[in-house]
Amino acid sequence: MKLKVCGIQKKEQVLALNQCGIDYIGFIFYANSPRCVLNGDLSSEWVRSVDLQSKKVGVFVNETMEHIVEMIQEWGLDYVQLHGNESPEFCSMLKSYCGVIKSFSIGGEFFSEEKMSGYLSCVDAVLFDTLSEKHGGTGKKFDWSLVNWSAIRSSIFISGGLQEDDLDALTRLKNEHPQLHAADVNSRFEISPGIKDLERVDAFFNQIKLI
Repeated sequence: MKLKVCGIQKKEQVLALNQCGIDYIGFIFYANSPRCVLNGDLSSEWVRSVDLQSKKVGVFVNETMEHIVEMIQEWGLDYVQLHGNESPEFCSMLKSYCGVIKSFSIGGEFFSEEKMSGYLSCVDAVLFDTLSEKHGGTGKKFDWSLVNWSAIRSSIFISGGLQEDDLDALTRLKNEHPQLHAADVNSRFEISPGIKDLERVDAFFNQIKLI
């Protein structure tokens, strides 16, 4: 199973995560997030200049096509992760520039399996996160039983308050549903917003990749 570490703001953390072999590094371009990549010491020039084996994922919320494409090109993004009301057509257009991950918020009556089905042919993967006005980074889990995992043939990222005590449950879920591609961690592994506890991340990654 793969690991994505999201909400990175510092050069030294990018280099450390890449050295660990982390599969995906997430850069948040949502200005209202305390983990916005523009609030740290990273620059597009520096990110493009570093030989990263980790895939670069840009996280966006209801941005224009023009802006997202500009950021893809400026930062050399491998994937975009969309957390807003982006349409299937919007996602399909972005696929000509890079990989596309569409996020779906789980909680209450807001998750529509029928709505999600319209995206599956337009994206490379789907991501499930906990419903929140903050569009992620809450550190809270959603009820995994609300997702009909068997009905999804696309690659799946799972997020929402994941930490060490979820490893057994993730193992069972992966065994039952091989399309579960990656775990996505963020706030539960932080020292402060945007700053990760790298020792914990590395230890967690060493367990995740065995699943």
